Amino acid sequence: MMTKAKQPPASGQKSIKSFFSKNPRPPPSQAAPPSQDTKHTSAGPKQAPEKQEPPVNTRTSPRKKASTPAQPAAPAAADEAAAPAKTTAAEVAAEPDGCQLVCKRVSVYWPDDDDWYQGTVKGFNGSKHRIAYDDGEQETVDLSVEKYKIISGTEPEPEPKPEQRSAKRRAAHVIFSDDDDEEMSKEADESPGDSASGSDFGQDEEKEPAKKKAKTAPTPAKATTNKTPASKTPARTAPSSAQSMGKKTPATKTPSAKPAGSSAKLAAMPAAIASSTPAPKGMEASDDWQRYTQRAAQRFPFLAADRVMDANRRRPGHPDWDPRTLHIPPTWFKDAKVSEGQRQWWQFKAQHFDSVMLFKMGKFYEMFEMDAHVGSDVLGLSYMRGEQPHCGFPEANYQAHAERLARAGLRVVVIEQTETPDQLKLRNEERRARGQTKVNVVNRELVAVLTQGTLSDPDMLRSHPDASYLLALLETPAPEHDGGPQPEAGGTLLAACAVDVASGHMLIGQWCDDPMRTRLRALLAALHPAELVLPKAGLDGASGKVLKAAAGSVRTNHLDFEDAAAGRQGLADSAYFDEQGTSAEGKAGMPPLLQGLMEAGDSHDPSLRALAGCLAYLRSVLLDRPVMAMCRPEWLPQSSFPSPGGDSAADSAAAAGRPPACMALDGNALEALEVLEGSSGGTDGSLLGALDRCVTPAGRRLLRSWLCRPLDDVDAITARQDAVHDLMHGISEEMGTARQRFAGVGDLERGVARIVAACAGATGRDAEAVVLYEDAAKRRVMAFVSTLRSLQALQRAMEGLQAACGDMSSTLLQKLVTPGQALPAFAEPLDALVAAADWEEAAAQGRVIPTPGTNAEVDEAEAGLAAVEKKLAGYLKEVKQLLKGGPISSISYVPLHKETHVLEIPSELEKAVPGNWERLAQRKGFSRYMSPALRKLVKERNELLQTRELALSSVLKGLLMRFSQHRDTWGGAVEAMAQLDALASLAAAAMDASANGPVCRPEFIAPGSNKASDTPAVFRARQLRHPAAACGGEWGSFVPNDVCLGGEEAPFILLTGPNMGGKSTLLRQVCLAVVMAQAGAWVPAESLQLTPTDALFVRSGARDAIMSGQSTFFVELAETAAALHRASARSLVALDELGRGTSTSDGAAIAAAVLQHLASTICCRGLFATHYHRLADDHQDDANVSVRHMACHVDSAGDCEQVTFLYKLAEGACPKSYGPNVARLAGLPPSLLAPGFQYW
Repeated sequence: MMTKAKQPPASGQKSIKSFFSKNPRPPPSQAAPPSQDTKHTSAGPKQAPEKQEPPVNTRTSPRKKASTPAQPAAPAAADEAAAPAKTTAAEVAAEPDGCQLVCKRVSVYWPDDDDWYQGTVKGFNGSKHRIAYDDGEQETVDLSVEKYKIISGTEPEPEPKPEQRSAKRRAAHVIFSDDDDEEMSKEADESPGDSASGSDFGQDEEKEPAKKKAKTAPTPAKATTNKTPASKTPARTAPSSAQSMGKKTPATKTPSAKPAGSSAKLAAMPAAIASSTPAPKGMEASDDWQRYTQRAAQRFPFLAADRVMDANRRRPGHPDWDPRTLHIPPTWFKDAKVSEGQRQWWQFKAQHFDSVMLFKMGKFYEMFEMDAHVGSDVLGLSYMRGEQPHCGFPEANYQAHAERLARAGLRVVVIEQTETPDQLKLRNEERRARGQTKVNVVNRELVAVLTQGTLSDPDMLRSHPDASYLLALLETPAPEHDGGPQPEAGGTLLAACAVDVASGHMLIGQWCDDPMRTRLRALLAALHPAELVLPKAGLDGASGKVLKAAAGSVRTNHLDFEDAAAGRQGLADSAYFDEQGTSAEGKAGMPPLLQGLMEAGDSHDPSLRALAGCLAYLRSVLLDRPVMAMCRPEWLPQSSFPSPGGDSAADSAAAAGRPPACMALDGNALEALEVLEGSSGGTDGSLLGALDRCVTPAGRRLLRSWLCRPLDDVDAITARQDAVHDLMHGISEEMGTARQRFAGVGDLERGVARIVAACAGATGRDAEAVVLYEDAAKRRVMAFVSTLRSLQALQRAMEGLQAACGDMSSTLLQKLVTPGQALPAFAEPLDALVAAADWEEAAAQGRVIPTPGTNAEVDEAEAGLAAVEKKLAGYLKEVKQLLKGGPISSISYVPLHKETHVLEIPSELEKAVPGNWERLAQRKGFSRYMSPALRKLVKERNELLQTRELALSSVLKGLLMRFSQHRDTWGGAVEAMAQLDALASLAAAAMDASANGPVCRPEFIAPGSNKASDTPAVFRARQLRHPAAACGGEWGSFVPNDVCLGGEEAPFILLTGPNMGGKSTLLRQVCLAVVMAQAGAWVPAESLQLTPTDALFVRSGARDAIMSGQSTFFVELAETAAALHRASARSLVALDELGRGTSTSDGAAIAAAVLQHLASTICCRGLFATHYHRLADDHQDDANVSVRHMACHVDSAGDCEQVTFLYKLAEGACPKSYGPNVARLAGLPPSLLAPGFQYW
């Protein structure tokens, strides 16, 4: 049957039902929340399971004319031909009915859509017909009360199944049967996809969604000449030009998380400015995008570029303009006839205009207006049909979608319902009693703010085990140093506070940095911050450029940092630690480091201000209390903190938490040596990848920090080496068993931290007032049970290691496995918690039933219930005695409706029933009575049941509080496990590496003073290989070399050799050997002797810093300057081809001066790779410089020399660099090489 294409509405005209409609779908019932997989009630759309491919909508019928270009108006005759004849009631009654309609073709009128839809009658159940529409949707409907027309023709070929839609068409006109409700509810339960929405604005949320809908008489058909029929439901097929041409478009896209680009602009920019607001990908040329922007310009005039203002009515360009907020004229809500639900949404949006808002309606998170564009662009959600942009997803998909939005660099605001319809009804009754007007929407509150650096939900962190730091930075002028070294010209004082909100790990510190911000770059390279917090004015030029270059894609927040006095007062008044009081171990609530920082002098003010700035941001995202409840503060390595035993007790307290002495590794070293990341971006090919055999996330995070901060204390290094040796040889089997148990504990560090944070006050979606359809209580019980099981596995692992203590020679290992030393005595509190309930039953039921004797309130209620049950049994005996003379054995208690105990008495005994007994019901041969005495007992029993339920509801909270009181114990146990895991990883890596060549335990020589005349620092390695050799496989084999620096040999090596001859590799393997040795690892060599290195400087590779406006040569010299200023006699410096970024004469002169200063003035160890062969001649007889080269074999036959690389370190200088050989290998045409050979 042909249908006529209809014209789209004129601008501003509503022909598609809006989500601001006054008659939307009601939300699902909140009285009895369904399972988390449930979608909608009978009015909701059917959806495909998540694991299945979403259906594809290829419909091009008039129901989809929202994206169809306007057509010229057709004559009335065409309309009559296009649509079926309007059937009258008499005609309907005259048509065949019942089974006679099966297999017939019909056209059914949908009042809400004001249109007719064709289909085939597939079946009849005696009262209703099942219709399969031509678009693929099916419906069970009573045709005797519907407008329909029998049509001719045959059933068309089946199209690809369109996206399922709700049975919205008679939202106020059809009564569904109980069978239909059950069927549709079952379909909803089985369909946890994203392709349907929850609710619309404007609905009366006080009303519970009815399972049966009111029916009215069929309304006359309306003229459809100038209307575009809405679809049966607003299906989530994203409008696009591709669809208007009939192309298949997936209903749900699943793009990977992307940086906040166009999506951030879509979320934060005025939606009415179409010219400056980018369209979601794929919608740039669509009619829908133009329609959305035109509608926004007309409906939201306050978003226009020349009228937009912040909440304080300041315009863009004002010094204090706040782009995070929006001013909405108070009269707009009335003028625009805004519903209560719409007003509520805009009030939240005005406070968080820069954020993407997830607005909870029923059991769906809805995204409206500019947020809907973000949902389409980032999450791949399809738009609901209608004039307003609108999409959403079910509660069950919250973690996945919210995480994706946050990891895309967006700020996500979660608005949850904090009131049920029943509670709203009670509130309205109270308002009515006070003479106030009725409220039609439930209360909602902002419960969570998610960003890339503030994710703490376990489900959002499951695939990201590494720490995710929020970093607050502050910059102040460098202080004057009386009698001490003056700061470098262009230097500055930087302070930082970094926190991992998931584990509570906090780093605080301050330092004086050089003009290149070397230490800042090292901090950024080591922490890889996920989010930055900076002062409102930002940082100065040099620091700002470093941040832009190193963390340009990281989300950055600007706010006012308090001064030190205000920071101290704020921390003192915050009461973060008051609720915790003292822990079970008797320690004060506030960590000693923070206590000392508050009491320290002015010299620590920058650190305190950085902490205050970090807390201010955490407060703005509702995380300050949870983070401070579980925080474990430490000083940043290389910070300028007071030494213990200083001039004041405050300084000594501030020094608490000071890390052990460690080697200084700057950002250049971490990157050039590929300590944490390989050239491909992952850990493959990196030092971390070569050594990481950890089985726990906490162990991996600790190993990573060890490599960023190698030890600089011989005793500490030796203790770690002894532990690794024992794990390799003494207790390898016991440790293998323990590691198997460690592998089952999961991320125990974050699990403990989350429980402790929750006890400080439930926040986010865990808050008590939040209305959730998922079983939140069961989820909390499961999380607690999982943590207890993990601690039990840890306890068993430690007990196994304790049994092997006699075989341990390592003092460190013994401390880590002995309760009361490095390992807290956690068995007793853990056993008490485990014995407090049947946790297997708790995991299965989702609620905690305490073991008798562990909860006085529950025990008292249980005792009362047992007494009442005894009274009931005794009363039943009394009744039998009273009515004796008949079949008294048949007298019993039965339940009836809401009554749990009703007397069921045989009919032959009814004459003996006392007159004051009330007969409630009867069945054949029996009557059911309620006596006054029984009613009293039942009432007493019900009251005790309520008392028990109330007591049971607080059991989990009480156990969580008991758990939190031992937070230091659990934290210490997890830390001991992490150290054991990291040590075992070093041992396993050493044993794996031994299969590919010799490995050795480095031998450390105690350092002398920094004067060159005293004991010099040394580095002596035999048959040293690159650590990547330990990996084998794709990394191939490495030629071993003997390397000696210092001692009897010169401390510096001047290294020459052919291009690609292995000079850079030798430099890297020497530096990596030092890092491995001081981290406590075995080194791939036959032997290694070295003096601990206090700092490692690496200048390698040619790169510029475009974002900082620095050329390649400038970067070379700036990195070299950092080594010249900070290196000592115990440092190791590796310079690779310094001076190549300028002319030969200039580069050679600079290289010669730098080499002379490092080797003769600083007298440090180092390697200097160069192609300036004159330097080799100049230092041929220099006792501080050893001239070496990477050996090669040269075949001079032919026009171009053939060079074979030997990769062996040899005495003397290489005669030349053999550049033509590399040119030949790179594929330069031979015709160019032969003529050019004369220049080489």
